[in-house]
Amino acid sequence: MRIGERRNSAKAKLAKGKEIERKRAEEALRESEEKLRVMFESISDGVSVVDLEGKVVDANRAHLRMFGFSHKGEIIGQSAFDSIAEKDRARAIEAMGKIGKISEKEFSTPAEYTLLNKDGREFSAELSTALLHDGSGNPTGIISVIRDITERKRAEEALQESEVRYRTLVSNIPGAVYRAACDPEKWTIHFFSDAIQEISGYPPSDFIGDKVRTYKSIIHLDDMKMVEKIVLDCVSKKEPFELEYRIVCADGSIHWVHDRGQGVFDKKSELLWLDGVVIDITERKLADGQIRKAEEEKLKANKRRIEELEKSMDVAVGHELALIELKGRIRTLELKLREITGK
Repeated sequence: MRIGERRNSAKAKLAKGKEIERKRAEEALRESEEKLRVMFESISDGVSVVDLEGKVVDANRAHLRMFGFSHKGEIIGQSAFDSIAEKDRARAIEAMGKIGKISEKEFSTPAEYTLLNKDGREFSAELSTALLHDGSGNPTGIISVIRDITERKRAEEALQESEVRYRTLVSNIPGAVYRAACDPEKWTIHFFSDAIQEISGYPPSDFIGDKVRTYKSIIHLDDMKMVEKIVLDCVSKKEPFELEYRIVCADGSIHWVHDRGQGVFDKKSELLWLDGVVIDITERKLADGQIRKAEEEKLKANKRRIEELEKSMDVAVGHELALIELKGRIRTLELKLREITGK
């Protein structure tokens, strides 16, 4: 083979090799794109791609379902801002202007927006965005991930309404409602109604999770063992407990409380927590003390009157006896006088 022919043959082989590599690269690219397309379409959140003017250029199936579209033709070329409620539109436009300041590898922090579906119905969603670039690093558009949080918002609102109803109910109970762990070394509080501040001077937040202080820390030192014994005895028997003890308030004063509660158990009879209510009975205790004091003073007064009466009776009896004796002597003298005079 001549040198020229060899060169041509080598060039042909090289060209063929490059063609094979090119086809392989194209095939690999197609496979990669197909994988990305499958992933894009299978994501449960709505995903859309818009150009730098905010026009939609692509969207996955979840996005179409979320907004009520049947095919991409209904949304391609439309402004992405048309699907944002008027009250949130300006905020969304402002956020889009800040996307370029975020790292190209990062999505923005999810933000809540009120969006509009095809029929104009509003729904709540979380929106995260990231800037897209071409091979040269130039920005080409924005990818957005949208998560419908309507059900979550409804659940949150229902929970808030439930909490309001519960707190309203609790606020009408004459005392501080609590939920606590059965740990005598602390009596860790999981929940305390606002009334505990009126009773102890400490806000409920101080006790929750032993954040500032434990509930045990305000129980009078002389009553701690009694409280522990009664509660643990009743819980071990799965019986309600009821007791009275003293607490030391924020201002240093001593208050009496009536504590009524019970252990809450699961299906396996494992203790979960203690539920109960603490009622301030200081005024009742003071009233009981005043009544007791008045009764004691009354008894003392009656005793003094009886003693004085007894003394008066002794004097009266003495006088009566002396009078009888005197009358007896007079009678004797009269008899003797008659004997002498014969009268």
